[in-house]
Amino acid sequence: MEREFIEAFIENLNLYKGGSLRTDCPVCERFNTLSVTDFNNCIKYNCFHADCDVRGVFTKELSEDSFNLADKKIYTAPADSFTTTLRRNNFPYEALRYLEQVGCYEAFIDKKADIQYDYKRDRVVFCVTDKSGTIVDAAGRALKPNIKPKWFRYGSARMPFICGSSKHGVIVEDCASATRIGHLVTGIALLGTHLFEGALSFLKGYDKITLALDHDATAKAVGMLGDIKWQVEDVNMVVLERDLKNVQNDECVRRALQL
Repeated sequence: MEREFIEAFIENLNLYKGGSLRTDCPVCERFNTLSVTDFNNCIKYNCFHADCDVRGVFTKELSEDSFNLADKKIYTAPADSFTTTLRRNNFPYEALRYLEQVGCYEAFIDKKADIQYDYKRDRVVFCVTDKSGTIVDAAGRALKPNIKPKWFRYGSARMPFICGSSKHGVIVEDCASATRIGHLVTGIALLGTHLFEGALSFLKGYDKITLALDHDATAKAVGMLGDIKWQVEDVNMVVLERDLKNVQNDECVRRALQL
């Protein structure tokens, strides 16, 4: 079962043929320990954390249209492949409590973010929508600590999760943090731990971008700054002492983001 989960997770990373990346391991959840490389005829993966035994090789028939680096065509899983188990009402108590704990309850009630509940997987799901409001991807947060991974990526669209309408965009690592700050700035969640190529085009409309990541991701954030400056001139970085979704007071959020 774990191998099937890992392979599904890697497929959702949408690697180009011959590409490689480092990201968080979905099993042990350590930062930037999982290495994934596409060797055209197979994909090799390995978690470098000493206490994690996630590693292996698998082959898969991949569409040339979906993974050709030359035309950079992007594969998107059809939304109806995962939205059939989602619902917008009749949330269980645990789901509503989670939204309140991470400061997302008001955004949910006011429909500032498309937040649903996956009754099959028991997850609070933050839906990624395109400009027409169509769901193209989603990320679900497990409600029970024994369910792995903590965050599950449903689709493979190269779009970030965005909450808010401000011209000041703040890049964070997860959808709950993006939703938490969406009434102060525009929260932009990467749906992972690397700035994927498709996210850059969505940054063009902002007057300012702030990278707000934790201490463990400082080196990654520094590497992102140069890439983002090609799209937005005013870019800065803050190193967070606490995850924004765990900060209840708006004034503390403003100080953390240097607003």
